[in-house]
Amino acid sequence: MFRRFDRYLLTEWLKAFVLCAAVVFTILLFERFYDDLGDLLKFEATLPEIARYFSWRVLGYIPTILPAILLLSTLLTLIQLQSRKELVSLKSAGLSLFRITRVFWLGSLFAAGSIVGLNGWLIPWSVESATLLYENLKYRQLASDEIESQPAGLTEQLTFYNLAENRLWYFDSFNVRSFTGYRVHLYTFHEDQSMASHLSAAE
Repeated sequence: MFRRFDRYLLTEWLKAFVLCAAVVFTILLFERFYDDLGDLLKFEATLPEIARYFSWRVLGYIPTILPAILLLSTLLTLIQLQSRKELVSLKSAGLSLFRITRVFWLGSLFAAGSIVGLNGWLIPWSVESATLLYENLKYRQLASDEIESQPAGLTEQLTFYNLAENRLWYFDSFNVRSFTGYRVHLYTFHEDQSMASHLSAAE
């Protein structure tokens, strides 16, 4: 069971954690603003779309920055306790260092388990959602331009090598929206990597 001291220490640690998390996430958010906001405005994204995009992007940083936030908040809490001479009082009361920092260990174990869960579900979903939203906004802007020479979603010179079948696909251009390839070349190879056949098609 937690004693009054544990509850007090947990409260102080959570205050430091929230402060450190706010600072770090704000820095990361400004960094993403600098990298992506210009493109989103060029794509004529709405305010809710911009908010969703940056929210999903920032979520993707959690597994990387959470250990650093835990370290910073722990150090900040210990510094505050030391400045108020509370650590000296606790040691004088006969408490061991492990007993004093028990809240930190339990919180770190909880954070480690949370990172495992986030990496398994939330982080892949947030990164995929942000990437998909960005690509959809880009394609929407390209489609609205109505440029015949550059259809929306067109990728130039796409190559795919099927290692299991020893086949090399080459697309002079490929539309990722319609999954249509143009000026397609298919090369098949023998086991010694010598060419077996070559087929080509306009589409």
